[in-house]
Parts: sequence; C-alpha cells; structure tokens
Amino acid sequence: PIEVIETHGLDAFRYFLARHISSYDDGDFSVEKYEDVYNNELANELGNAVSRVSAMVIKYQSGVIGDIPPAEHDSNSYHESIALCKFDRALEEVWEQVRGLNQYIEEEKPWEVAKENDAEHLQEVLAYLCSSLLEIAELLVPFMPETAMKISKVFAEGIIRPLDGTLFPKTEE
Repeated sequence: PIEVIETHGLDAFRYFLARHISSYDDGDFSVEKYEDVYNNELANELGNAVSRVSAMVIKYQSGVIGDIPPAEHDSNSYHESIALCKFDRALEEVWEQVRGLNQYIEEEKPWEVAKENDAEHLQEVLAYLCSSLLEIAELLVPFMPETAMKISKVFAEGIIRPLDGTLFPKTEE
C-alpha cells in the first residue's frame, strides 16, 4: 500500500478501498484494477469535472461564479449507507452525482450557451455545476478529506481559486 499511496496519494487509495471493496465481503485488489479506477473515475470523471467547470467559469465569467444556489440532491441514501457502514454504497451514491454532473455538462453545453450570449442562463448553469461540486466535496469528506478540501477551495468563495495542476493527474496504464 505504501507504494500505491506514494504514487497516487492517500485519498485515492481510501477511495478505492471504500468504494471497490465491499464493506461486508471479501474483495480483490490488483494494481491494474486500481490504476483503471484511478484514471477513469478519479481523473476522468471527478478531476475532469472540476477542471472543466472551473475553466468555464474563468473563461466565460472572468472567474466569478456569483450566487451559488443551495444543493438540491437527495442525500438520504448516502446518509443511510454511512449509518450502516456500507461505505461502498455511500460512495456509489456520490458517484451517481459525479456522473450526473458530467451528463448535465454534456446536455446543457455551456460553451454553446456562451455563444448564444445568454449570460443569465449561462450563469445559472455554471452556478448549478459549482453547487453540485461543492455538495460532492462535502459528501467526500469522510473518504477523501484532502480532495474535498481542494474542491471546496476552488469554488466556495463565489470566485474560482484554480488548483495548482490537476486534481488527479492521469497515469500511464
């Protein structure tokens, strides 16, 4: 585990163990599976979402998010899973939100809204995305505290505070 942690960090390792090793059953670990999860779920899905949203707010709104609406996702299943120590299920709930956020980006196409010069709609879309990422960060605190803190720092103040580098740099498989 020390080599894996030194390569990808403790948060990524915690995530893999909590999400991909059942809370109550035996589990399998392989470096190949871990690398796949790291690159696809953490780098592509979460890391890319943070990067894309922050880049769009910088490009289209000079880094100003504006008023961030309160999170609207139902997190009851997440909290129930936490209470039952079913951490894999709790993280599955979080990852449904991550995937939903990426789907929302593809459906709303903020880059096209920007071309239409509909600043109000664009601000609503980007603020919703920032709100969703802040909620995801909050839900990740028990599993990935450093990652949650980094995401929060990017969006929480109503202006973008870009990361130094990427959240999860992709690795060669």
